[in-house]
Amino acid sequence: MPEASRSSVLVVDDDEDVRALVVLYLQLGGFDVREASTVDAGLQALADQPPDVVVSDLNFGADSGDRLVRRCQESGQPVLMTASVETRDLSADLRSSVRILRKPFTLEELTDAVNGALVSGRRSES
Repeated sequence: MPEASRSSVLVVDDDEDVRALVVLYLQLGGFDVREASTVDAGLQALADQPPDVVVSDLNFGADSGDRLVRRCQESGQPVLMTASVETRDLSADLRSSVRILRKPFTLEELTDAVNGALVSGRRSES
């Protein structure tokens, strides 16, 4: 019997150490993970091979974070943003439409949040 396909996640974060940790956490959680270090690289990865969910740092700056979230919303892509404290880098209209996971988070909190985004994404497809 073929192995069930794992959910795919695209991690977009400009901090190499944080990105590596998030990728590791997600791999340990059983996800198929790709990564990008810039918003532009993340947008290209979305266009090339859309993942099941996007996990992105919030603190790229207002324009960049907004561009990524808007692109995800246009394509119906579930997105989970990670943030240290402030969420003002994301415009107010987008802030209410994305899940935000506060740093620092545990492996369990991250995988629960990604699974929640996947479930929400599946519900919006039906």
